[in-house]
Amino acid sequence: MARKAASAKTREGTVSPEKAPALRSSVSMRGLSIWCATAAPFASPVLEQNARADVCVVGAGIAGLTTAYLLAREGKSVVVLEKDKIGGGETSHTSALLSNVMDAGYRRIEDLRGKTGARLAAQSHSSAITRIDYIVAKEHILCNFERLDGYLFRSAATPEKVLHEEFEAARRAGVVVKELAGPPAHLKLGPCLQFRRQAQFHPLRYMAGLAAAVKRYGGRLYTGTEVAEIKGGKSAEIMTVNNKKISAAAVVIATNVPVNSGVNVRAKLAAYRSYVIGIPVPTDSVPNALYWDTEDPIHYVRRARVKQGRSERHVLVVGGEDHKKSQAEDIEKRFARLRAWSRTHFGTQAEPEFHWSGQTMNTLDGLALIGRNPGDEDNVYIATGDSGMGLTHGTIAGILLTDLILGRHNPWTSLYDPSRAALLAPQSPE
Repeated sequence: MARKAASAKTREGTVSPEKAPALRSSVSMRGLSIWCATAAPFASPVLEQNARADVCVVGAGIAGLTTAYLLAREGKSVVVLEKDKIGGGETSHTSALLSNVMDAGYRRIEDLRGKTGARLAAQSHSSAITRIDYIVAKEHILCNFERLDGYLFRSAATPEKVLHEEFEAARRAGVVVKELAGPPAHLKLGPCLQFRRQAQFHPLRYMAGLAAAVKRYGGRLYTGTEVAEIKGGKSAEIMTVNNKKISAAAVVIATNVPVNSGVNVRAKLAAYRSYVIGIPVPTDSVPNALYWDTEDPIHYVRRARVKQGRSERHVLVVGGEDHKKSQAEDIEKRFARLRAWSRTHFGTQAEPEFHWSGQTMNTLDGLALIGRNPGDEDNVYIATGDSGMGLTHGTIAGILLTDLILGRHNPWTSLYDPSRAALLAPQSPE
């Protein structure tokens, strides 16, 4: 079900395609994501006086803003602090696939967290996509949100049985999945799994719409405001680098790497870097869908629409070449390998117009750390460990943290609990 805006009218906090910044030359786009190049920043002031709130959210990426939005909808007073700009961190460096197809794979999640854990993972990521769909419709956000299918295809180096085993594990987890001889149309990618009702959008336009909605519901957003210290307690205190204080009943730290994380959190995270290119392609030369392969590290693909005046063209967004940050980056070689891979599998001929990279914080089981910050006061919460699924994990964080702060039961609590033991071996079958 593709969702298209019925009107090009610009709403508060959103940028219609006609109002997006003019594209610069491809040379100047080195390091600039397609999303940053096609969306204007959402303007917010710097915090210049002390403040009070029910909840203070540190970080205005998708996890922080979704949490702020849902809490504000519940009538809570919310202050959001961001040292850069709205969505200016890793949210703006994603490839913007919205999926319940886990990067870690359902086979691995089932091995490490059991069948119940795999089912909850599938349920939570599916719910995240549905929640984004609902927010886009309710708040009238112009962000090119659309539902579409996803295809996981087998790379040449992957044994045939692996794809079937992933199919069985995904099906046990409750995911709607089919085994196919190949993806649609002319693509010669070989056997694949089809996952229905995945989605994609323009992340920065979504963030602008989300920020505008937070303000409409009474939330206060401050950018260019860096946090220096966070203290939990009966009344949490958050100090900024310019010596302004926020007092709050609860604080949510949604800064990719928690700014006050202890060793019991850092030990569960590994920093990786992933690379993305955007290649101009003829309209409909690649069927509009999401694509992944089974290589290690995986490759991931989607199409994006770029508006220039009244004309529209398509860019194939191709990512992968992930590596630990401790390893040599070899940036140009990684971009070159992405270009070669895209030519081989999708027949792209043009040179990339966009080149960018982003950081992911991975956990061993591929599931984020969302909940009370271990070793801290009960009113300090964190969201980290996106594991390559940052947009859905960030939305899950908003749903789960809202429930925790409001004292409501949530079935995902133990699955994402930041205090869960580091997993060193598969759990016993259920």
